[in-house]
Amino acid sequence: MNGGSFLRRAACVSFSFTTKCRRKPFPCSSQSSATMSSTSMSASRRRPMLWRPMEFFSASDEPISQRYAVVLVNQSLPSYYHQQIRKLWAKAALRFCADGGANESFQLNLTPLPDLISGDLDSIRVDVKKYYEKAGVPLIQTPDQDYTDLIKCLDLLLYETQKKQQVIQCVVVIGAIGGRFDHTMAAIDTLFWWKSHSAMQLYLWNGQSLVFLLDKGCHAIAVDSFCSEKKQCGLLPIGAPCEHVTTTGLKWNLRNQRLRFGELISSSNQCLEEVVTIETDSPLVWTMELT
Repeated sequence: MNGGSFLRRAACVSFSFTTKCRRKPFPCSSQSSATMSSTSMSASRRRPMLWRPMEFFSASDEPISQRYAVVLVNQSLPSYYHQQIRKLWAKAALRFCADGGANESFQLNLTPLPDLISGDLDSIRVDVKKYYEKAGVPLIQTPDQDYTDLIKCLDLLLYETQKKQQVIQCVVVIGAIGGRFDHTMAAIDTLFWWKSHSAMQLYLWNGQSLVFLLDKGCHAIAVDSFCSEKKQCGLLPIGAPCEHVTTTGLKWNLRNQRLRFGELISSSNQCLEEVVTIETDSPLVWTMELT
C-alpha cells in the first residue's frame, strides 16, 4: 500500500469537514501443462490468490468470514436487490458513502449509519445532508475534479483503516457499474488505480454482475454453486493485451493463449467447477453474472 500518495496526504490535511460441480487441485502451485514465460510468470508458481466472492451473496444468514468494508455510490438499484444491499451494509466493518450514495443510504434507511460521507457533495440532497450532519456522520468535502468521487472515497477509506489500524480484507462497491457507460469505465479504471494502492480485494457489484481485477500471477476463484446455475462469466483484457492466459474450470478454457481486443476475449463463458483458476501475465478483468 502506498501510504505516501497525494490523495492520502490531502485526506489528512486539506479536506474540509462539514460537520454438479467438480473440484480440482490448483494448477498454479505446480508446473502448468501450458508453459509460460519464466520471467513474466514467476509469481504464478507461488500459492494462488484466493477470491471468495460468493460468500457476500449467499442466501444464508451465516456470518461472513471475511472482514470487509462497503462503499455505496450514487446509483439506484432495483428494489429486488434492496434486501441484499441491507445485508451487505449491516455486516460490513466499515460503511462509506460516495457523495450521492448518501441519498441511497437515506432512501433505504440503512442501519447502522454511514461511518463517513465524502465527495464534492454536489449530488447529495440538501435534506439528506442535514439529516446526516445532525446525526453526527462526518461529511468530508473532496473538491478535486481530477479524481472521481469513488476514488476519493476509497482513498479516505485507506487512510481511515491505516489511522485506526483496522484489518480489512475486501471492499465491496455497491453500484458503480451499469448505467452510463463512462461511469462504468471510470469504475473499471478505479480497479486499476486500487491495485497500485492496496492489497485488499476490491469488488464492483450492481446486483446483476460482479466485477474485479486479477493482477498478473495466479488466482483461484471459489464460485461454489454458481457453476451449476449456467450463469455467464468473462475475462476481459482491458487496458492492455494479456499474452499468456491459462484457465481451468471453465466451459471454454484458455491454454497459454493471448487475450486482446480486436483478436480474442473470453465472454459468455461458464464455470463448470467450484473453483476456477486463472494464470495471467497481465492484469485481467473478471466478470460474472449473479442473477
